[in-house]
Amino acid sequence: MRTDIGYILGHLIEFIFFVYFVNMSFLPKKGYLYANIAAFAGYLILFAVGMLGYPYISVVSFALINFFLMTVFYHIEIRRAAFYSLALDLLSVVGEYIIMYFLGVYYSEMPLYVTPKESLIITIGGKLIYLIGIVFLRRSVKVQTTTGNNYLPVLSAVPAITIIILSFMMTSNMEYYLFCITCILFMLINIIVFAVNEIINKKNSELKILQEECSKNNAELEEYKLLSEKYENTRIMRHDLKNQLSILKELIDTGGSVTYKYISQLEQSQRELNYTQYTDNKILNILLSRKIKESNDRGVKMHIQSTGPSFSRISETDVVAVFSNLLDNAIEAAEKSTEKVIFIDLYTVNNIYSIAKVENSADKEPVVLNGILQTQKQKYDIHGWGIKSINNALKKYGSQLVWSYDKENKFFRTIVSVRVRSTADKTV
Repeated sequence: MRTDIGYILGHLIEFIFFVYFVNMSFLPKKGYLYANIAAFAGYLILFAVGMLGYPYISVVSFALINFFLMTVFYHIEIRRAAFYSLALDLLSVVGEYIIMYFLGVYYSEMPLYVTPKESLIITIGGKLIYLIGIVFLRRSVKVQTTTGNNYLPVLSAVPAITIIILSFMMTSNMEYYLFCITCILFMLINIIVFAVNEIINKKNSELKILQEECSKNNAELEEYKLLSEKYENTRIMRHDLKNQLSILKELIDTGGSVTYKYISQLEQSQRELNYTQYTDNKILNILLSRKIKESNDRGVKMHIQSTGPSFSRISETDVVAVFSNLLDNAIEAAEKSTEKVIFIDLYTVNNIYSIAKVENSADKEPVVLNGILQTQKQKYDIHGWGIKSINNALKKYGSQLVWSYDKENKFFRTIVSVRVRSTADKTV
């Protein structure tokens, strides 16, 4: 096996690419630092195994250690970890084999018949192909609704050009140390190009998600406004109730199925035009009424208790951003739980703070990273924006989302507190 700078550099590059792939694709169980230290230790073991000089053992060890690192230190399903470990192993082997074929070199000839320059070309070229494969593999992890990497085909030409240039330089009379420095510089250039593209792509994806989140909230707000207008018609309907009863009496006298149909339509209209005054915020009242129906449709029982707190300070847009996301998360978690219940308490503390406490059954303990609540969805890079939307809206009112989890009873609790009056308001 190679023990020159190419061999050492190859393992270092593989470690960097592995850390990039898993950290950008999955959530660590105990923090990024802990996971990265474990990955570094794992790749030191791979380096030592490679020193034994058995290529096939090295290939198998590469897949096994990657699988171990993913399953132990990251939130990922076992079958997905197995797939990605084998995929990374295959990409690594194929990358080096392509360059070796290009150079006319075979494993049986290494390291006896391979020059130091050829060894370095095999490393750099193989890992650049490995990088292209990882970027494509990353796209399979992402949800299809995120912004795609439209520049990836063009970027793939950069490593190819690099390999061609270094191959021509290999045949020159350049000193080996200068050749090594040149190879490393080219490798860094490629990594920087792909890193910048990844950052731009991620920013574009985040922007698109934020736009979709804003559009969703605005669409919900418009729906609630229409419902608000519809509810206003309830007064008209009640005003005309006497006339409706007169007609009903006449129909009762005539009998027949027409009477039953008329009564059913009347009852249905009353149900549609009915909502409970939980707070002084009309949009919030409508939202709560709609979420009760939605949760019932999904098999979740929602219970609401209210003492009539004031949430008038919260704008209509922020009401939707906060409570729609909050209750959507609660319904989703409760739907997957055994009990399938949600309890909502709305009350005031010392006439200063209006509190909205939401408790939902949740069989799975929430994922926390650096003290921040994370989504438990596998494709987390486009999820978790609901929590961010809630906190961004609450900041305007000097508040934030507070949460806790009861392991024993398997209940997740979130509390939103908003001052009844702004600190800038003056009492008369």
